[in-house]
Amino acid sequence: MTAAPSFCARCGRPLEHGRCPLHDAPARTRGLPTFLATLAIGLAILVALGGTVTSLWLRSDLRSTRAELRSLAHRVRSQQAELSELNRSVATLMRPSPTPQLQDVAAEVRDSVFTVRTEFGQATAWVIRSVGGVSTLITNYHVVAGVWRLGGRSVEVVRGSGTFPGTIHEVSIAEDLAAIEVDATFQPLQVGTSRPDVGEPVLVVGSPFGFQRTVATGVVSAIRPRFIQFSAPVSPGDSGAPLVNDRGEVLGVVARKVFGGGAEGLSFAIPIQTVCRTVVTC
Repeated sequence: MTAAPSFCARCGRPLEHGRCPLHDAPARTRGLPTFLATLAIGLAILVALGGTVTSLWLRSDLRSTRAELRSLAHRVRSQQAELSELNRSVATLMRPSPTPQLQDVAAEVRDSVFTVRTEFGQATAWVIRSVGGVSTLITNYHVVAGVWRLGGRSVEVVRGSGTFPGTIHEVSIAEDLAAIEVDATFQPLQVGTSRPDVGEPVLVVGSPFGFQRTVATGVVSAIRPRFIQFSAPVSPGDSGAPLVNDRGEVLGVVARKVFGGGAEGLSFAIPIQTVCRTVVTC
């Protein structure tokens, strides 16, 4: 009788209870190492894929974050530039505008102011317009009334040592205004476009008692129905003189003053708007 083998004919392993521990084990037991190996490989693949996906997601998110940061930096720079521009604008608005000194205004105005002479007396006139070699000067009607009533039209206008023949071109007896034309080119004064404020500094350039281009200063005292009241002293010969603000703009034409009884600084000018709607087009 043949003895039972004690070793596995396939792998040479000793048999246990007549069975090979490798080849004669149950199928689930024999396949376990393969399953575990497959599982390990699958897990490794998943881990690798997960790492790749995570890396890709992180890279994409990083790129997006960088783009947002660049956009934010651009907006910040733009807002900083706008803020700087706004600060400059505010600084410009808050910077006090330089106001010309009255002596500078007087120096500019004086060359446009003349003395008017007639056989009845003398006063003041100033240049409001100069076109085509002809200058128009403004004065009061009562300055040239004696010539006008006699039918005459000729007057003389004087500046320094120069004397120029002038012609009475237009008058408004009701408003006490007259326009004189001279065949010469003189520098016109700037005409004011708004009503002055009470307390606003003003100056008068006239010919009191024939003293040419005399300057007197004061303020606007009040706005009356037909006149601007001001405090600059005026004298005979100042009639027709320009009343000028500190910007060199003519506000009115000196017409009269209150005198006697201790009155001081009660002078009156015809508003420039009245001039522009009666004897000349401004």
